[in-house]
Amino acid sequence: MNFLVLISVISLSSSKIIHNIDEYLQEPPIIDLTSDGAEVTLYVRLCEWSSMNGSQTILNMTRYCYCEESELDDPEADSCSMPGPTLVMHEETIINVTVINELIGAGHLIPSIAHLYHNKFKDLDMTNLHVHGLHVSPEIDDVLVEILPNDGQHSYLYDFSYHYPGTFWYHAHHHGSTTWQVNMGLHGAISMNQDGDLISEKYEENILMFEWFYVIPSSICNPGNSRYCKVTSTKDASYSPRFQLTDNEEIKGGPNLAMCDVYCSFPQYERNASGYIYDVTTDLNMTNPSWNANETVYNTEDPDLLFYFVNGQLSPTINMTKGVFRRLRMINSLSNWYLQFQFPSECGWYLIATDGVYIKGEPYQNYDLSKPSHNNQYIMSPGGRADFMVNCSEVGLYEIISTNDNTQDPEMLS
Repeated sequence: MNFLVLISVISLSSSKIIHNIDEYLQEPPIIDLTSDGAEVTLYVRLCEWSSMNGSQTILNMTRYCYCEESELDDPEADSCSMPGPTLVMHEETIINVTVINELIGAGHLIPSIAHLYHNKFKDLDMTNLHVHGLHVSPEIDDVLVEILPNDGQHSYLYDFSYHYPGTFWYHAHHHGSTTWQVNMGLHGAISMNQDGDLISEKYEENILMFEWFYVIPSSICNPGNSRYCKVTSTKDASYSPRFQLTDNEEIKGGPNLAMCDVYCSFPQYERNASGYIYDVTTDLNMTNPSWNANETVYNTEDPDLLFYFVNGQLSPTINMTKGVFRRLRMINSLSNWYLQFQFPSECGWYLIATDGVYIKGEPYQNYDLSKPSHNNQYIMSPGGRADFMVNCSEVGLYEIISTNDNTQDPEMLS
């Protein structure tokens, strides 16, 4: 069980990305692309990021970020965010999104070893852009596009005719580095609008994107903040993961590799050429002193190395008004993992949309999650989106947590 979000219900009366535990939810900046001909440039850059618990550093590291300005114009990375900015779009428009890759790194794999990295981690700093769920031509949303590091760029021209309103997202999707780049910060939300969408026009809302990180400090992963890792073999493409999370019974589906292992799995010459060095530091007490090469470090005695973040924040608080509905647009950006929520029973929870499509028609429209079919729970698949309306009738503090409870009964769906 992991605490994700705290809901605070009130009565209505009167350069470096640093987040502190339990602070109010912060949403990424919004870029308005709703007018025909709108355009934006997203710069892929490195940015410093910290998660704090008062004066204690939970996680301090360099991440990959989407930024609204280049490093030349914004050396302090004030225009960068993690997650990336929310792109607000509208049907019946043609818009342009340009991605400029300011990461420093190698280009294509050296031909002599390329065959060793088929379906393995590769192309550490090569990227592209995928708009997840939008109905656009695959010739435009082409995941085979390669945006090379060192200022490579590509423009995506999206031509929307009719498009239903809903919650979508965008993320890096280059084969070989998708898991790495998405987990390291290259993801953001898309809000598609449509004339006459009364739900979007009437209710206040929050966008929630979810991230995870298994804290392996660089002093253990790659001592001395070097580009070399503790490996079990010197041969290319033969790194053996040291920090798999296989002992965690709550994790289901997808590769359970710490980002340290992913980083160390990239070709050595790519790590040497990259402007990125795995530099994770923490004040957490590392209770396992051995850190053997093939040992699973995560275990029931050492559960506090795995953290779930919401919009890059740890356990943020959403401020709500008693008796007033609010829309929560949730995006499972955990990269390969399912996410099961347990919502507080003190509030009313209603499912109104899945994967960007409003649910219409009885008996599923505005589905009450308190019914036995769900027991105030909901499971989201990797990359999935779900929109909820929530209304709390009493003042208080209520927690949204993750769970692996199996009390839901699909046969009671009605």
